[in-house]
Amino acid sequence: MFNRNIFIGIVTVYILVSNLSVAAEIERRRDQFNTDSGYYLYPIVGEIPGLGSTAGAGSSVLNLGGSNADLTGYYTSGDFKAKGAALLDYHLIPKRLIFGMGYNDYLVAPNSYERGIDSDPDNKIHPKSEGRYLLGQLTLSYDERRYKIFTRFLSGRDRL
Repeated sequence: MFNRNIFIGIVTVYILVSNLSVAAEIERRRDQFNTDSGYYLYPIVGEIPGLGSTAGAGSSVLNLGGSNADLTGYYTSGDFKAKGAALLDYHLIPKRLIFGMGYNDYLVAPNSYERGIDSDPDNKIHPKSEGRYLLGQLTLSYDERRYKIFTRFLSGRDRL
């Protein structure tokens, strides 16, 4: 008779092969590596309980010089400060090896209250938290971004 494990193996291989051939036939509806340039500016206004309020602006430039690289940045100031920048989608090997990198720098002085039934609402402390950060990513892309392998590296620094 027919061994049950062999039958399950044949069916599994058939399903995998048929699914791979269907996946290869699917066409993308839009270009995965579009180089149309663009830009936008945006206001940033916020209030976070315990931190306070902040205001600033951000900007992004897409597909610099007809490439895939994007550049973005922002800055806010007020009760807490933050600034950041990022370079994204920079192709080290066109359509194959893609690099992205970010940066951030922040200064926060949150309100910290003594809690309890007899606490005074004006009795608060402002611990200062400084910042820095960095994030990078390398992405290896195949078949117009259908399959990707990536690695990330982080950095940091914080003080309270």
